[in-house]
Amino acid sequence: QFWINASDEDAPKLLRYFTFLEKQEIEELDRQVKEAPQERAAQQRLADEVTKMVHGADALAQATSASKAMFGGDLSGLDEATLEDVFSDVPSTSLSKSDLGAGKSLLEVLVDSGVFSSKGEARRMVKSGGLYLNNERLDDADTELSQNSLCAGRIAVVRKGKKNYHLLKFE
Repeated sequence: QFWINASDEDAPKLLRYFTFLEKQEIEELDRQVKEAPQERAAQQRLADEVTKMVHGADALAQATSASKAMFGGDLSGLDEATLEDVFSDVPSTSLSKSDLGAGKSLLEVLVDSGVFSSKGEARRMVKSGGLYLNNERLDDADTELSQNSLCAGRIAVVRKGKKNYHLLKFE
């Protein structure tokens, strides 16, 4: 994230200092930043190149997946360690695996774990389209939580609205 947050002015200079990209490629990225700064092409390439040099291609792929996950992307390919690392700053609740498939709805589990204060509040969130399980919008308030609902075999990522995350860890 450090490299992604570099200013538009600094990104081409940082590309020259910290990467082995050809001069023409850096100039092209500089042009892209001037024409479409919102895309942050130079910053993204800088982050990719430095991460690949320092940590390797596998770590770059994991970091890219993790970054996408934080912004609503697919969570299915992430392992448990990456999920816990990406969501290390969000509240979490440890639950028993016996809660899975025991006839409990997801809303009951969310109320029991303190994500919502009541089922009514949770139902309103579902009805307004603001409740996500593993970055997939929930349309049914009576969804049952099962082993198939988990990422990496034991984690469910719950999101309320755009930025309020909560991890459910089943042990």
